[in-house]
Amino acid sequence: MSESPRPESSEERSRNIRRMFDDISPRYDLLNTVLSFGRDRSWRKRAVRMLNPPEGARLLDLACGTGDFALAALRYCPGIGSIIGIDFAENMLALARKKYEKRRVGIPYEFRFGDATQLPLEDESVDAVTIAFGIRNVVDVPAALREMHRV
Repeated sequence: MSESPRPESSEERSRNIRRMFDDISPRYDLLNTVLSFGRDRSWRKRAVRMLNPPEGARLLDLACGTGDFALAALRYCPGIGSIIGIDFAENMLALARKKYEKRRVGIPYEFRFGDATQLPLEDESVDAVTIAFGIRNVVDVPAALREMHRV
C-alpha cells in the first residue's frame, strides 16, 4: 500500500515559489509579455491610472518583481514622491534595481527583500500600496491584506 504524498506546508510552498521566481527572473519580463499576449503593459497602465495617488505620495509596490509596475506608476502618475518595492525573490529585486539605475529615475526609490505577510515597514508609512500579478503567489492572502492595511 503506497502512502499519499504529504501536503506541502505554507513555508515549503513559499520557499518553492521564491525559488521558482529566482530561477525564472532573467526571462520574467518576456514571459509576462508572451503569456499575456502583450496585454500586461495595458493592464499596468490602467491599474496605475486608477490609483491616482496624491502629489508627493509614497508608494509601496508589493511583490514588485522586476519593477515594471512601479515604473508604470512613475510614467502615468508623475506626482509620486517616492517608491518602495518589496519582493521575496532576490534575483527579481536585483533586476529591478538595475532597471531603475539604468533609467536614472528622478525620485527616491528602494527595493527591499520582504514577505507580503510580514512587511518590513512602520505602521502608516506609505500613502498607497499596489500589488499586481504577485497576489496570486501570496500563500496567506488575509495576512498580506492585514499588512497592507497596517502600512
